[in-house]
Amino acid sequence: TSTIAELRRYNSNGSIDSSFSTVSYNNSVNDIDIQSDEKIIVVGTFTTVSGATQNRVVRLNTNGTKDTTFNLGTGPNYHVYKVIVGPSDEILIGGGFGQYNGAPNWGIKMLNPNGTENAFFNPGHGLPGSVYSLMYQADGKILVGGNITGYNGYTVGGLVRLLGGGFFNLSGQNKFDIENNGCDATDIPFPNLKFNFNDGTSSYDFFSNTSGSYSLLLNTGNYTVTPIVPNANFSVSPTSMTASFPSQYTSLIQNYCLTS
Repeated sequence: TSTIAELRRYNSNGSIDSSFSTVSYNNSVNDIDIQSDEKIIVVGTFTTVSGATQNRVVRLNTNGTKDTTFNLGTGPNYHVYKVIVGPSDEILIGGGFGQYNGAPNWGIKMLNPNGTENAFFNPGHGLPGSVYSLMYQADGKILVGGNITGYNGYTVGGLVRLLGGGFFNLSGQNKFDIENNGCDATDIPFPNLKFNFNDGTSSYDFFSNTSGSYSLLLNTGNYTVTPIVPNANFSVSPTSMTASFPSQYTSLIQNYCLTS
């Protein structure tokens, strides 16, 4: 396999750092970021590193050698253009991929610090197109930019903000109680229900997706979520919920039942 790209480290005076080992990539390196232990996350369009299969994401030790403890799996099936390391060393990647480890996953993926998939990060249908830019805000929310037209069933115009977090998951589904006997498996989903979200310092609205489901990735804190019924002909149970992470929960499923 021919070498297309290399990663080099330079000393502060601009000279090449000869102590940094150079590994070869069979295609381009697009971005890098560094974890708190100074290990280096490298992403790109490459599929081999120093001749061995390594699909588009690799971690290097501080001396530049490949970190063989990084557990990526088969990884993304197409190019990765951006990587950022989060406050707890979680790894967020963005690109043009449509699968990750063989499962559908469009455009964005969060990994644990060791490279395994972060089960709490759930972008649903994801971001069809290509993600070129990622940024954490101070409040933990994530800005995503690129050649994207949708997110999880909603139309967006190239820029979307995600709630972020990645530590604690609050999720559920809304159903319409057709028989007025309590929501169960036979009842139909209630799509696009509006919610108000309050974390004690800020308040904003969000919507469930077209299948009636929602999923929030939250940092440590106290949260109140209130469903907003479309008109006075509907009622919802529960009318509101509060949760404290992690003192009460680390993961919580809260479903909502609508009647008319």
